[in-house]
Amino acid sequence: DSLIKMGYKKDKIGEMVSEIRDYEKIEQNCRKDKWPTKESMKKFYVTKSCDVRLIRHLIYKAYPALADTWKENAWQYYDIITEINDDIADVREDVNTFNGNRFLISLLRRGADKTHKEYLNYLADITAKAADYFSEKLERGKNKQLAAWTGARSRETAKLLDAPSTKKVIDHLSDALLLTQMK
Repeated sequence: DSLIKMGYKKDKIGEMVSEIRDYEKIEQNCRKDKWPTKESMKKFYVTKSCDVRLIRHLIYKAYPALADTWKENAWQYYDIITEINDDIADVREDVNTFNGNRFLISLLRRGADKTHKEYLNYLADITAKAADYFSEKLERGKNKQLAAWTGARSRETAKLLDAPSTKKVIDHLSDALLLTQMK
């Protein structure tokens, strides 16, 4: 309805929200004891950032001159890192909810040590890929700025992963609502 009100044709909307439907399936699968830790982190976090990408796409459509500053896909690494950051930052509140926080699900299914290592390694990998991407495009538009934001978000996420508050939550995982749903 919102997209129709914005002037988008009904026949285009299905395609525009297809990734949101994909993420909805991930959330629904959790309720069927099918957990997203079986999917790659890249696939999961790219899918989870679908709402941000849709909003950004709508903004780029409304203001095409933005593409001169940053290409729309230049945000891909920032978005993934931000979604990882959100899962880690939200783990305290998500212990009491039922949602697709992959970090929390991994803690419950795989344990703290394996999850910590997996996330730290993936964060390093995605940060290196972002650095490679931006090294080729640094002088285009404001890519230096976006590269700096991406690097800063990555460092923030790594600190959050090792924060005492995160480790404190890990000590109380037996209270997690999701744990009652896992077989």
